[in-house]
Amino acid sequence: MSSSVDIANQALMMVGSKPIVSFEDNTTEANIMATAYQQTKASVLRMHEWGCSTKVETLALLEAAPTDTYWHYAYAMPKQAIRITDVFTNGIDYYNRREWQVEVQDESKVIVSRIPNAIARFTYDVPESRLDAHVEALLVARLAFDFAYALTGSNTRESNLGSIYMERLKEARTTDNLEGSHTGFRIDTLQNVRY
Repeated sequence: MSSSVDIANQALMMVGSKPIVSFEDNTTEANIMATAYQQTKASVLRMHEWGCSTKVETLALLEAAPTDTYWHYAYAMPKQAIRITDVFTNGIDYYNRREWQVEVQDESKVIVSRIPNAIARFTYDVPESRLDAHVEALLVARLAFDFAYALTGSNTRESNLGSIYMERLKEARTTDNLEGSHTGFRIDTLQNVRY
């Protein structure tokens, strides 16, 4: 199983740069990876409801009521959540976006909702050892693409790695969607866009 340094080194090899021993190395490569690795990983995980990084958890009701009276409940954001993908109760999915939303209150994120006894499906920061192989390959390609120009100064290398990244994104989404029902696409999504 890969570690964060293993994944960073795969990206550095794609770029044509030297590998690192740790993020604390005193090298340009280590400094770049240390600065942006976690943010890039979170970005890749947030872009799709990956099976390997999805959890379901009952939400903790907050004592303070929502400030907007449209909402009936305020729930604590799950500690591991980096993206809420659905909120429901008793097996009932609420596809209408107006039933819940994530807000910032007092400098922390909360989920405000009209749903009682809410349960959330969310993306969390899955450990590298549990990443699906396609998601790991996507993260490698994204890191390589993001830092190609900074490490090589080559627009051509950056463009080529961008193409690889887009191919890996397509492969990862296709593979992930084949492993279960896709909950992110709703039949009425295209209809709602028109209005």
